[in-house]
Amino acid sequence: MFYHQEFGIDLGTDTIKIYDKRSDRVDIEKNMIAVRNRQEIAAVGNAAYRIVGREPENVKVQVPMSSGKINDILLVEAILHTLLFQQKHYIGRRPDLFFSVPPDMTEIERRAYASIARRGKLRNCNIYLVEKPVADALSMGLAPRKTAGSMIVNIGACSTELSVISFSRVILNRNINVCGNDIDARIVSSVRRKNSLFISKKIAEELKINLDLYKRNKSRSISLMGIDADSGLPRNGIITVANVEKAINQSLPELASEIKKFMERIPPQIKKPVMEEGVHLCGGGSHIAGLEQYLKESLSCPVRISSQFQFSTVNGLREIISHSGKQNVSGYKDRRHKDE
Repeated sequence: MFYHQEFGIDLGTDTIKIYDKRSDRVDIEKNMIAVRNRQEIAAVGNAAYRIVGREPENVKVQVPMSSGKINDILLVEAILHTLLFQQKHYIGRRPDLFFSVPPDMTEIERRAYASIARRGKLRNCNIYLVEKPVADALSMGLAPRKTAGSMIVNIGACSTELSVISFSRVILNRNINVCGNDIDARIVSSVRRKNSLFISKKIAEELKINLDLYKRNKSRSISLMGIDADSGLPRNGIITVANVEKAINQSLPELASEIKKFMERIPPQIKKPVMEEGVHLCGGGSHIAGLEQYLKESLSCPVRISSQFQFSTVNGLREIISHSGKQNVSGYKDRRHKDE
């Protein structure tokens, strides 16, 4: 007996998330690949991420995506196929692959998804493209087919996507550079200046995410390990909560300003329901202490943060695959690319 398999795939610049309907599980891996001697795959996903900074001279770790779009088809293909076939069960003869995609893609960029998928054992797969804001809306319980105007702000690691949906259509969309990595870099820079200590991006991200927890516990400082800026040796440093909060707050006015500019472009007949419903935040970068309250005051409208954070898009794909059905979900791109 052959099982028909369905997968939802969110190809992010920083991570790739794969939903497997049969196991009802989402796997998340770094969207990275390590290539040895420019031709041999040394590691993929989290395994490639673990060797960053320790790779030998003949191994190069690469990120083949930029701002949610495919930069290197061959490398993305290698990552996708490796991660899919790492699954411990049967992939199926003609699996359905649901990709989340940016709304502003060209036809050439759309065809790139057929190129990365239809190879080897997946050559007979069925490919469906779902506009990312529509998937985000479904994961947050919105009804894209019925809404007169909903605004989605997805704060990712490498870019923030602003979108407005009206009756199943993404009528406005824009990417801005204020993002999770930008905030992490500000924290790293602030700690270096104030404490003469180099910390990793990963530690900066943890400080950003856990800031609310530190404040609730009335912590004034955090002890962590870094590299001394003068001696170059590892040492413990004491980082104040106020310093981390100040670094984060440097990015918030810029984010609010970009959202305001975007909202000015919304047609009047759609802006009213958008302002009444408010802004819906999702993405890994939305988990920033104080962000919700700050944007409420700056934008003068309700602001709601998805409880799913970085899994909002892939959980929207799960909603389509598990409940909505291919033909019944208005607003998702039912375009099947056939080999010519």
